[in-house]
Amino acid sequence: HGSIASVPSPRHGKISAEIQASVALPPITYESTLKRDWTSLPNRYENRPDAKDSSWCQDRRPLEELYKVDGMGEVLLARAIGGGETSTVGEFHGVELLEGLTSNLCVIYKDGTLRTAAAGGNVLRGCARHIVLEAAKRLGLQWDDAKPVLLQDAVDGMWSEVFITTAIRLVVPV
Repeated sequence: HGSIASVPSPRHGKISAEIQASVALPPITYESTLKRDWTSLPNRYENRPDAKDSSWCQDRRPLEELYKVDGMGEVLLARAIGGGETSTVGEFHGVELLEGLTSNLCVIYKDGTLRTAAAGGNVLRGCARHIVLEAAKRLGLQWDDAKPVLLQDAVDGMWSEVFITTAIRLVVPV
C-alpha cells in the first residue's frame, strides 16, 4: 500500500500516485465457523450494478464512514462465493473482490493475466475500465473477467499489480 499523493506528469501537470484501499468485509459473527454476515453491508451487486444510480451515493455512506479512514483512498466491495466462510482467520478463499465504491478494480496476476470482475452482472462497466481492457487487447495482453478476483490470491502472493480505474482519475495504482 502506498500513501495518497500526486506526482508530476509532463503532459497534464499531476497524475494520481498510489492510494491505499480497504476491503469492506463484514465482521465475523460466529467464531466457531468464522462465518461473516454478508447481508450486513450495503452492496451494488444486488441492486443493478450495471447502471449508475444516484441512490448509491446515499447507500455507500455507511461504508465510507466505516472503512474510508486514516487516509484510505478507496473502499473495495466484496461478496461471498461458495459460502464465503473461512477455516482460519486470515484466509479468504470464499471472498471475491468486485469494485470500489467509486471505481473499478483491476489486478494483474504474476502469470501476466489482467483480471477484473465481470461487467454486466456484478459491477458497473466503467468507461475507464473499458479503455484499459481495449488497450490490453490491442497490446496482446491476456485479460480474464470470467475468473473471479479472489482476496485469497493476494494473501497467497499471486498478484503482481493492483489498480483502480475511474472516469475522473483514469488509472490509479493501489
